Amino acid sequence: MNFYLTELCARFSKRAVYLTVIVLLTGFLFLGCGDPNTSINLNGTWSSDFDSYKIDTSAKKIEYVGNYKADIVNSPDYEVNNGILIVKFTWYWEIIYDEGWNVVSEEETTAYNEKFGAVYWKDLATNSVKMGDAYDTTTWEHAMYDTLEEAQMNFTIDKTGDYIGMWGSYTK
Repeated sequence: MNFYLTELCARFSKRAVYLTVIVLLTGFLFLGCGDPNTSINLNGTWSSDFDSYKIDTSAKKIEYVGNYKADIVNSPDYEVNNGILIVKFTWYWEIIYDEGWNVVSEEETTAYNEKFGAVYWKDLATNSVKMGDAYDTTTWEHAMYDTLEEAQMNFTIDKTGDYIGMWGSYTK
């Protein structure tokens, strides 16, 4: 009788281990481990058919390729659906357009260095986002302020329409 009980316990233990392994494997199949490359984050290079932004959230740097480089001076949550990067320009390539959006002239300038501007974003997803630089929507020139305090007071989500006339669609 004792031998029979020992054999029964051994079979039960073996089956319990098998059942536990099957349950764990099934759980991993249904739940998955998640793909670390699919996180939603503003960091990276975002491109459209016309232009691109390079955003390095760790170094707090942004480059609107061919137009400006700047430091990100606020601390937004880079993983939310919409937000604002307040930037301090460090390099600026001025491009002057006529009414038909034809380039009239372009040159490097230091006139905007140390001034504050903004880049708005919305609809942030894994590989897509809509972005736009803050512009004076009457003159179509970059909206800029001399101090960070002025920039923080004026570049807000509530005032998006005051500075964004159109959004660009970008992908990673």
